[in-house]
Amino acid sequence: MKGGIAAGSDAAFVSAAGVPAAVSGPGEVVRARSPDEFVAVDVVDVVVQAAGVLALAPALRDLTG
Repeated sequence: MKGGIAAGSDAAFVSAAGVPAAVSGPGEVVRARSPDEFVAVDVVDVVVQAAGVLALAPALRDLTG
């Protein structure tokens, strides 16, 4: 792949099976797979919030029918 980054995850397969899924990465593509790759704290906060929503999704689905 010229001029880009090849990446993938199993989220599509997991989601297709009816399991909520989220994908998190390096924050900025230019940092991906580099020696100084990191994820900013504010990005981690968003991922934690998303995980909380995903964890509650089955209960919310039950409540809303």
